[in-house]
Amino acid sequence: MTVPRLSVRSTAASRLLFRAGLLVLLLCLCACSGKKDPYAMPEPEPATSPQTVTWSFSPGAITVILDAESDSNLVNGEPHVTSLCLIQAPAREPLEALASTEEGLRELLLCKARPPELLSASQYYVQPGAYRVFPIDRQAGAQYVAVVAGFDTLTPEGSFAVVPIPIHEQKEHSYIFFSYMLYSAAPMKLSVDIGQATISARGVERDD
Repeated sequence: MTVPRLSVRSTAASRLLFRAGLLVLLLCLCACSGKKDPYAMPEPEPATSPQTVTWSFSPGAITVILDAESDSNLVNGEPHVTSLCLIQAPAREPLEALASTEEGLRELLLCKARPPELLSASQYYVQPGAYRVFPIDRQAGAQYVAVVAGFDTLTPEGSFAVVPIPIHEQKEHSYIFFSYMLYSAAPMKLSVDIGQATISARGVERDD
C-alpha cells in the first residue's frame, strides 16, 4: 500500500494558515493587555493654579525610602529599633501644633488616623542599618506627609518632620506665541534618614 504524500503547495498553505492564526492571536493578546481597568477612577483634570489642584486618591503614588544609620536610635551607647509613623494630612498646622510638645509627639506616635486632621497613619519598625524602599497610596485630600520617630528622647526638632506633596507643573501651548501652565498632584519620592536621635525627611517629585 502506498502512502499518499502531501504536496508542497498544501504544506506551504498549512504553514501560512498557522502563521496567520498565530498573528491574530498575538494581536488579540496585545489588545487585551492594552485595555484600561474599567473600574479604575479617572484621573482628575489638571488645574490652572496650584491652589485649585484636586488631591485625589492615587495608588502607589508615594515611594518611601527609609535609610537608618548603623547606630540609629542610640540608647546608652547601643542602637535600637526605631518606631516610625507616617501620617498623611490635608494641612501642616495641626501636625506642627501636636508635635510642639512631648505629649503631642507621643500622641502622634500612637499612629492612629483621626479625620479630618489626620487622614491616614502607618507604623513601621526600622532596624539599625536597614534600607527599605516601598510604595504607599496617597490618600484623598492629603497634601502633606509627616514623619514621627520614637526615639528615647522626643523633641520636635529631632523626632518630627513634615514635607509637602509636590505639585507637577506642565506647560501647555494653545497658539504659537501663547502658552499657559497646568498643575496636578505629583507622585512623590519621600526619603527619610534615621540617625542616632534625629530624623530628616525630604520629598521630591518622582520621575515616572
